[in-house]
Amino acid sequence: MIEDQGVVRADRRMYSSNVVDANIVEGLDYLIMYEVLLERLRLLDANIATLRGMPNGLVVVDEVSNFNLPDLEQAVNDVRLYQIGPVMNPIGTLGVAKDIRTVELYFNNALETLARTTSVLEDKQRNFEKAYEDYSQVSPLEVSGRSGGASTGSMIPQFGAEFLDKIVDLTKSGEDLEYRQNLNQRGLAIANELADAAGERVRIQALITAVQGTDDTPEKIALKKEYEARLLKEMPGLFVQLEGYFDVCTRLYLKLSGEQLGSTGELYRYTDGEIDVSVSGNILNSSNIKLFAIVCFLVMMITVPLTMVRNALRK
Repeated sequence: MIEDQGVVRADRRMYSSNVVDANIVEGLDYLIMYEVLLERLRLLDANIATLRGMPNGLVVVDEVSNFNLPDLEQAVNDVRLYQIGPVMNPIGTLGVAKDIRTVELYFNNALETLARTTSVLEDKQRNFEKAYEDYSQVSPLEVSGRSGGASTGSMIPQFGAEFLDKIVDLTKSGEDLEYRQNLNQRGLAIANELADAAGERVRIQALITAVQGTDDTPEKIALKKEYEARLLKEMPGLFVQLEGYFDVCTRLYLKLSGEQLGSTGELYRYTDGEIDVSVSGNILNSSNIKLFAIVCFLVMMITVPLTMVRNALRK
């Protein structure tokens, strides 16, 4: 089929329902089972973000479920808040576990992994700060020495050497600003990752503390049994529901791919859609400045000989 029609899918990362395997949680402890659910929800969120970034992603409709992307996003949030949350949050707060030792080992290992990740991020942040400081200490572009020079005799005044030097300086200034912006973006990304790691560490530590709790009153034991039974009853249905949402993502992705690649003959675009390709509104960038300098040089090379010929003819 590929030989006849070519690849009819857009080159995007899209997780299918194959990642939802209810058998993977069989035998797992409840809190570890919760981590599996959270990871699948993250993959579903990644699918939704990918679909939103595709042309017409917000308006395409799945024929099977009649879901568009905003409907799907709200449905996933409802599952997270009103189906998983009311069951799993008490499980975490009460510290319900089949085997406390297994849960402790699992989350302690997660804390160690998180600590190593945090250490690497902190090293990257220090390296970034040093690189930015070293770059900031570089002396600014020296243009004063060039500005005092006079235009050469072989050039008309408008396109003298000092004018071309200023063009070059502007080009270097634009490159400097772009480099600083890239450094700032990388630094912000590292800082956000560190903040996420800190929040995750607090969450995991709270789960370990709840599991290690020893104040099991009769009321608390009864609550644990109640939520344990509720979890075992609702967990299979949650996985089936998530699998259906992954299928919706896949169908929307295939439909958008067909329209994007023109294989369905229904390529269209709404006037309020996002622009696929945009250009910066700032015309003072390095490529435009270089192009301007080249044009000026060519004009100079043409104008000067013509002026000299005209002057010679007049004499």
